Amino acid sequence: GVLSSTGTFLEDQAIYLPLKTVQRFYGQEGIVNLIFVRVDDPQVAESVEEVLTREYPELMVVETDQVMENVGSILGILDAVLLGIGGISMLIAGLSITNSIMMSVNEKVREIGILKTLGYTRREILLLFLLEGLVYSLVGGPIGVISGMLAARLMSSALSVKGYVLPLEFGAKSVAIGLAISFAVSLVASIPPARRAANMRVVEALSHE
Repeated sequence: GVLSSTGTFLEDQAIYLPLKTVQRFYGQEGIVNLIFVRVDDPQVAESVEEVLTREYPELMVVETDQVMENVGSILGILDAVLLGIGGISMLIAGLSITNSIMMSVNEKVREIGILKTLGYTRREILLLFLLEGLVYSLVGGPIGVISGMLAARLMSSALSVKGYVLPLEFGAKSVAIGLAISFAVSLVASIPPARRAANMRVVEALSHE
């Protein structure tokens, strides 16, 4: 039959068969490679481990806490890798925004010259292109935050084990930090092309073809 979902990846993706059936299928009758021992009182887990290790020295006995410590170490490495990937992603996003706005400036050289003849100041031209960069953050920021949340949920589900669900919290603070980073990257990336537009000389801009 089909069992109800437990909410953990390992169990929900598992197939349960009688032990003898599996042993016969793999041609390993009488062989068991993994045994789970459940104790009613967690305080005696260490004592049980010592007894099993003493009585069966050929076996490797591991407490669940030790397994979770190993999982924690792996997650620490994973965090560092994801942080590196995030940094590279932000760098690529920043360069893309700089390139896009620089192309926009190159396409609007004459318009920039006309705006300056109409009385637009250097500061106003600068703000005009900085705002263009912020539009990218308003569009890309929410998309990035939502994509990150979905990826994190999938990862949490895949790494969850029986009895333990990896903590996953997405509060207003996390969302705000994500959007703030997007805003900051877009703002910084917009500065070089915005300064180029603001520093254009009117004569050169109007003579541009």
